[in-house]
Amino acid sequence: MSAFARLMAQWERLAPYNAAQAMTVAGRFSREQVESAWREAIESLGVRDISCDGVGDTQDVVATINADLNANVAPRALKPALRSDDATTLLLTYRHLVADSASIRLVMRQWYACLVGDSSLRFDRAVTSMRGDGSLLGTLLRNPIATAREASREFARWRAMKRVARVQQSKLDLRAPVVHERRDLPAGSIARLLQAARHRNAKVNDLFVAAGAIACAEHLPMEHAHKRPDIAFGTIVDTRTHAPLDAFGLSLGFLQTIFPDGALRDGSLRDVERAIAIARDAAARARVLSDAKSSDLRLAFAERFCRKHSPIEMADFYRKRCPLVGGVSNVNLNADWPGRADPTTLLDYTRISPLGPMISVVFTPSTLGERLHYGFTWRSGLIDAATARAIAERFEEILFNLV
Repeated sequence: MSAFARLMAQWERLAPYNAAQAMTVAGRFSREQVESAWREAIESLGVRDISCDGVGDTQDVVATINADLNANVAPRALKPALRSDDATTLLLTYRHLVADSASIRLVMRQWYACLVGDSSLRFDRAVTSMRGDGSLLGTLLRNPIATAREASREFARWRAMKRVARVQQSKLDLRAPVVHERRDLPAGSIARLLQAARHRNAKVNDLFVAAGAIACAEHLPMEHAHKRPDIAFGTIVDTRTHAPLDAFGLSLGFLQTIFPDGALRDGSLRDVERAIAIARDAAARARVLSDAKSSDLRLAFAERFCRKHSPIEMADFYRKRCPLVGGVSNVNLNADWPGRADPTTLLDYTRISPLGPMISVVFTPSTLGERLHYGFTWRSGLIDAATARAIAERFEEILFNLV
């Protein structure tokens, strides 16, 4: 297992670490039709060692998502559900340690193909089981000079974190639920964001990271602390460099964009262009070091620390000495199977990301056709609903100002 997967297992000592995906299909399907398609999809893919519940009914998809995100699901479990009105919504909640988002999209693809009879999207062979890429050393040694520099930075950060004074933050309530809602951006947003990113020699994800970091910095209760980077913003990265694209399992990396000391001294990150440049440069360093595998250095340090401390001590360390306040998981679904599906049949597709114990909010942007929306999830034990929605509105305002 990769360092990120091992760290996920540590996070589960504190609270469930679940995610979900949902799609809306034109037409009204019966529960029997959906259940039959689900069983056919799972059996045809040959997913091994996975416990799959029968399809359940839901009258409120958002309420079901929020309940499932906070549930202690069985180890290696997939939990499907449906709501059927004029169109049918199919929901799949899963324990993130079981599979990454790409694997779940593969299952959703087969479920969709079996339900609507789309042979062009159906897999006719079993998928490969995968438990992540733990070959950190071999990957990093392909570029030893860059690896040495990255390791030096990580050791310096780790020493600084051990010396830094604690930062006062709101008390963490692990019993308080994670809450999710979906937010749609205006038509044409993705084209304008692509243009804005090209103008800055950046990626759209860099714009998301910068906007999210600024929005979090303005609304979350954090104070400047000497010798510690003021804010870190996380990005989930697919690391399937050597694994088959159609493999089922977990192959993820985690890149932190560190915004430098002094960024919060006046209470906010105010320079949007500087924030974009920081995010762009962090992503460029990660690409040099093979698909953000360099992040495993940081994660390995954190995972080693977590082994020796209680869950509460672990959460306290993350939040007060190494605050990671937000995250982004950005996927262009046009490059995946939803972009090839009949748009009159596949009406919508939503991804819902989990929250680690030290993360207050996470943005999950998804592009489908010309539409752009994002799932917005927050930890109610850290911030209230009004603050969370203020962060989301500020995130959107920054993006709109860029275009």
